[in-house]
Amino acid sequence: MVGILLWVPWCRVFIRYFQTSLSPLQAWVLRGGYMTIDFVTGVMAETIRITLLISAPVLIVGLVVGVFVSLVQAVTQVQEMTLVFVPKIVACLIALVAALPWMMNVLMSFTINIFNNIPTYAR
Repeated sequence: MVGILLWVPWCRVFIRYFQTSLSPLQAWVLRGGYMTIDFVTGVMAETIRITLLISAPVLIVGLVVGVFVSLVQAVTQVQEMTLVFVPKIVACLIALVAALPWMMNVLMSFTINIFNNIPTYAR
């Protein structure tokens, strides 16, 4: 009997969690604030998403410049290994300078969100 009484509230939380599209933090607060595997996985997934989003502009520019220089090397038959590095470094630095305000904005909003929710995490 006690097992059934303990099981019913968790079933309600389970149903409420999966019927709506809540963020991991909202679902965590709804469940009573206990750190579960779902909450930690959600925060980790958000962290990985932010990391990929921030690194994408520089990586894409490096990829495009590398392919372009490789095509130029193949057409001109100049097979110098070090020729790729200088244009790629310059292009990545330009892309970094151009995207840095946006990158910092994304990082600051994510960090502020994490820091503001520390009291909620510690409950």
